[in-house]
Amino acid sequence: MPASIDHRKQAKSLGDSAVVKGYLIAYNVSQMLGWIILMFMIVCHIYREGNVTLLYKEVEQVLLIFQTAAVLEIVHSSLGLVKSNPILTTFQVFSRVFLLWGVVWSVPQVQTEVYVFYFLIAWTITEIIRYSFYFFSLLGGVPYTLKWCRYTLFIALYPVGVMEGGKRAVPLLPVVFEAKEQHEKNDPFTAIFGMTAQKPVLE
Repeated sequence: MPASIDHRKQAKSLGDSAVVKGYLIAYNVSQMLGWIILMFMIVCHIYREGNVTLLYKEVEQVLLIFQTAAVLEIVHSSLGLVKSNPILTTFQVFSRVFLLWGVVWSVPQVQTEVYVFYFLIAWTITEIIRYSFYFFSLLGGVPYTLKWCRYTLFIALYPVGVMEGGKRAVPLLPVVFEAKEQHEKNDPFTAIFGMTAQKPVLE
């Protein structure tokens, strides 16, 4: 029997567990509320400031927490708690995590660029839709409006977040690596163990 079929059967079996279902509901509700809070912060910032130059700094902590928490979805799919493909899930999650931590967080110069707003708004809308969809699916019924958003707005906006992020991330890779090398020169501990003790500061 193909491994993919075994994985789907395992996911269905585990997904029927009351404990697992309760955990997944709590996870999806937490993520949904986190991204709703992020959307509220974005709207308030734009209304108050009239621009998006310092938007990232205002939402940084909330964004880092909830986007990084999505790494749990790799665990969910790998353990068979959900039906998602583990390889595809890993690629989707780490592409965002790399852009967020490896590029935007690591290179302060990019944090004020307008493209950050573009992928932030795309991510926020798609994640509110996605986690709401999963939440109602776990409860046994998804409202028609949410289904429509999931299969129209989500499909349209998801590539926007990917393309905007990728378009800017690739040209910045030399800057990221240069910052890492410079930091390793000044920090023997980092050079030996390959760990970054603090955010690189570029002048």
